[in-house]
Amino acid sequence: MNRYLLMLCGVSFFLSLGACTSGPQVPLEAQLINSRATKVSGINAPQVGAEGVSFALESPEAIFVTIAGQFNGWDPKATPLSKDSEGIWRITLPLKPGKHRYKFTVDGIWLPDPHNKEFEADGFGHYNSLVVVPK
Repeated sequence: MNRYLLMLCGVSFFLSLGACTSGPQVPLEAQLINSRATKVSGINAPQVGAEGVSFALESPEAIFVTIAGQFNGWDPKATPLSKDSEGIWRITLPLKPGKHRYKFTVDGIWLPDPHNKEFEADGFGHYNSLVVVPK
């Protein structure tokens, strides 16, 4: 067996271990991409407020961060976030009441929100983050 195949088998085994834990957790794909989008203290799951839903993602080295979801037709270029001086990308969206599925794109790479433990399978072997806006 060559080294490349062994490496792939090892990654496959590592990924399968993530599915064996119990309780709500951030999807493994978000954990694996934490080098591009890392948690910081003070950033929580999306915050629902009077002005809308506020999303935040720390990725100081990113060039372009967007959010895509049902609310914008899953268009990865339609809703860019703004980067502050600390490297945190932010946006507040006026979402209607209901359940909204979304993902971030960081320099073209799709990932669920690493700060949000609410998620569901997307039907393509990955996960969408969820936020519920009350009536």
